[in-house]
Amino acid sequence: MIKLEHVTKVYKKSEGPAVADLNLHIGKGEVCVLVGPSGCGKTTTMKMINRLIEPTSGTIFVDGQNIMDVNPIELRRNIGYVIQEIGLFPHMTIAENIATVPLEKKWPRDKIRARVDELLQLVGLDPNIYRQRKPRDLSGGQRQRVGVARAMAADPPVLLMDEPFGALDPINRGKLQNEFLRIQKKIQKTIVFVTHDIDEAIKMGTKIAIMRQGKLVQYDTPENILNAPASNFVINLIGGNRTIKQLNLIRVGEMMKEAPPVVELSAPTVKARELLAARGKDLLFAVEKDGRLAGYLSPQNAREEGQVADVMQEIPNSITPDATLNDALSEMLAFGKGFVCVVDEGGKPVGLVTLGTLMKAVGGNDNNS
Repeated sequence: MIKLEHVTKVYKKSEGPAVADLNLHIGKGEVCVLVGPSGCGKTTTMKMINRLIEPTSGTIFVDGQNIMDVNPIELRRNIGYVIQEIGLFPHMTIAENIATVPLEKKWPRDKIRARVDELLQLVGLDPNIYRQRKPRDLSGGQRQRVGVARAMAADPPVLLMDEPFGALDPINRGKLQNEFLRIQKKIQKTIVFVTHDIDEAIKMGTKIAIMRQGKLVQYDTPENILNAPASNFVINLIGGNRTIKQLNLIRVGEMMKEAPPVVELSAPTVKARELLAARGKDLLFAVEKDGRLAGYLSPQNAREEGQVADVMQEIPNSITPDATLNDALSEMLAFGKGFVCVVDEGGKPVGLVTLGTLMKAVGGNDNNS
């Protein structure tokens, strides 16, 4: 889908090339993460793909076409672009922001409205609530979701993402990463993603391009980069605890156990005791009437008389099947328990991850630490 052949960018001859003789092939549907220290050329590389920066030499192809043969404005209309600062127009509604490129492409109004609502649903924002709001009415994480929706509005085959989650706090950053992984599973775009965070690169990328001083140091899958780093520079960039970093390669849905039985909040605790005894379990999930997770009960909690709602313990955090096992570990540490519940998009429990799950996943990898 995207090919860079002997691409070089020189700003000043006295300073040497910002990007030097770069060769890169990004397949259709892949997420290629460009990572490296500041000044390594990763952002310059990404911006050359949509001609925000013109290459000094070399050739860049997008879907088989030389980008220098395409009008730069038209090229950018067909390549989605997400930046850290988001760049929403403050005077426009959320719907108007998302509709920017479709309007430029003169889409029919009814098609634009349908696309706006579809994308808001996709990024987890109710159109009836958020369509007419202004950016100032949204949190940072919500604005970033709108930025992703706007980049996808005209259904471009390629997305460029420049540190899209870098300005968010760690909790919202992790949630948005997982949300984006869920979306990517559905849309299968070809994505070039810039970050300075190797952990984010491992989590988000199907391929990682490690750069240093304008040159490509290693281009490979996250697994191969962790298990066979090409140089001491790559080893130092990865840092310690490579065994723990392996958890970023495994999705929760691949390893989660069957969810414990559930009991409604309004049920008497005798019902909870019966379920625990019948299933031979030491954990029970308490759910709302619509099935959404509310808390959990242990055999100790269930001994008390009353309703489940009165004796359950709250679960402050949960994860989705698209999260990584490293996310699961973080939630366990924050929660102070040896398990974390897995819920679907509607908040209903679908599985369980335990410390045993994590130990099984990293078993045999101690030599990588």
